[in-house]
Amino acid sequence: MASGRDNIFHDKNHRYVVENKLDFSEFVKQPFTHNMISNYFAKGMKLSDFYFVGIQEFFIDDLNDIKKYLGWPPLKVTTSNRNSYDNYQDKVMEILTNQSLVKNIVSLNSADMELYRQALSLRTKRKGLSSCKEMYELSLKKSQSRLRYNSCKETQLFNCSGLGSEQGVNLP
Repeated sequence: MASGRDNIFHDKNHRYVVENKLDFSEFVKQPFTHNMISNYFAKGMKLSDFYFVGIQEFFIDDLNDIKKYLGWPPLKVTTSNRNSYDNYQDKVMEILTNQSLVKNIVSLNSADMELYRQALSLRTKRKGLSSCKEMYELSLKKSQSRLRYNSCKETQLFNCSGLGSEQGVNLP
């Protein structure tokens, strides 16, 4: 086994996953995957102590907000490091439609789910919205517009019969 920078196993958890060829459902059962944000990145902190909390699902919108608050110049956001795994979108849909697996992930990550709820609440207040539901409805409309454009262009994951309709893209 190589050492230092040549060693692809940077920690014992990575080694365990690779050597045991864990699939996703086995991976999420591993204790080191549970409540990672709460246990490692935000341990002992309150989100309300931060000047700004952004959320990945609203990355561009939140980036524009913090840019405005901090007086940053215009930013160009580029996407890199896209997942090139064969059938990645199919695997994502397989996981998301497995309600048992999703419920298990939620239950194993209750502290992170609460942290996420708090982050949504802070964002809702910052945006002057009445509820998290309103925030998601606005985001959903934007996402559906992007999906209508990208679905025929990039993947067969979505049924394009919804193009041009208010309903957006229909999942298979």
